[in-house]
Amino acid sequence: MRLHPYLVSLLDKQRMKDCDLERLKSIRDQIRSDLEPINQYNPRFYNGGSYGKKTMIREAFDLDLVIYFPHTDSRSLKEMYTSVYDSLDRAGYKMTPRQIALSLQLPNNPFPNQDFHVDVVTGKAVDEKFY
Repeated sequence: MRLHPYLVSLLDKQRMKDCDLERLKSIRDQIRSDLEPINQYNPRFYNGGSYGKKTMIREAFDLDLVIYFPHTDSRSLKEMYTSVYDSLDRAGYKMTPRQIALSLQLPNNPFPNQDFHVDVVTGKAVDEKFY
C-alpha cells in the first residue's frame, strides 16, 4: 500500500462522527448555560484545543471551553477563575482545579469508552478585540 492512501485511510478512521460532535456541542451549551452567573462580567466564550481547531480524533479527545473576561475587568485572574469555579460548583459539577483550568468530570460520561472530561480555561483579554 502506498503511503498517501494509507494515511488518508487512517485519518478517516479517526474522524469524529457528526452525532458525537453534536453531543459535544450540547455539553458545551449546557456548561455555558450553567455559567450564567458570570455573564454580568461580559465574558466571551471560545472553543479551544482540538475541538476549536477541528483537529479532534476519535481515539482520544476532550472538550476545551475558553472564557476570556474583558481587558477592562478590574478583578485579578484568581478572582475571575474563582467566579467560574463558584458558578460551576453551584451547578453541581465535580472539578479538579488546575493552574489555569478547571477539569470537569461529567456525572454521566457521554462517551463511555473514553476518559472524557471538559477543561474550562479562564483568561483575560489583552485588548478590546479580545486577543
